[in-house]
Amino acid sequence: VGDGNHSLATAKAYWEEIKPTLSEEQKNAHPARFALVEIVNLYDPALVIEPIHRVVFGLDAKAVTEALSSLGGEGSLQVITAEGETTVSAPQYAPECYYAVQQVLDSLVTENGASIDYVHGADAVRALSGKGACGILMPALQKSDLFPYVLTQGVLPRKTFSMGEAWEKRYYTEARNILP
Repeated sequence: VGDGNHSLATAKAYWEEIKPTLSEEQKNAHPARFALVEIVNLYDPALVIEPIHRVVFGLDAKAVTEALSSLGGEGSLQVITAEGETTVSAPQYAPECYYAVQQVLDSLVTENGASIDYVHGADAVRALSGKGACGILMPALQKSDLFPYVLTQGVLPRKTFSMGEAWEKRYYTEARNILP
């Protein structure tokens, strides 16, 4: 699963929860037994891969910026605070950058009780940042980096990319509920 793995896992958990309450006949036909999947060509130009940015709540923005400044590298990240935007050095290879940033943020959250929101769209990150939150604009993952990284390193860090633009996520809320 490239995108939607959390949705698929949630659907499976729901099915496992209701399955014991159903008769054998009901199990065979219940709509929650099935999952709708779409197989797409990753290299199709119509398929857009978008970065998923981070917004950190409950931490001093200076502490977040300083922690991210320790990453170093040939690439860069934009950190957005109430004071404006700051550029910090980061690994240039997007999968490594996501891995490094996530490690730093997970450590900060564990140590300080902060929280992270994973946000689609730079405009949304800018709107949330500076109001007790610190935004981090993540680099875009190149399609050509996906398979080589997975083959050599394993799974990508959580929330590395999204298939589609932020506005397309409206379908999550427009879909009907499957009821028992």
